[in-house]
Amino acid sequence: MEFHKHFHIGKVNIYVTTHRMKRRSGMHDKVARVHRAELRRLKVQRYRGCCEECGRPFNIDALQMHHIIPVSKRPDLLLSYDNIRLLCPECHARCHDDAANPVL
Repeated sequence: MEFHKHFHIGKVNIYVTTHRMKRRSGMHDKVARVHRAELRRLKVQRYRGCCEECGRPFNIDALQMHHIIPVSKRPDLLLSYDNIRLLCPECHARCHDDAANPVL
């Protein structure tokens, strides 16, 4: 691989190249994708295609998966049934707005 540019920013080295990086493909990604689809199916079945926040019925494809505890804080809860809620786009946006601007 040939590098076009090389930068140092503090202790971080940055390399610029034309080489295309491949996305990691492996059994872990496939298992996670299947498990995520199964979690979604179970939640849709339990709540009958309704938003868990407002209770309005939605097309199954319109419902979005929301992590109660953010994945950035607890990556081990990524595929936890109890950490996922199915929300409509409006309620999902409201949850993230409330998290970004907490009431003091």
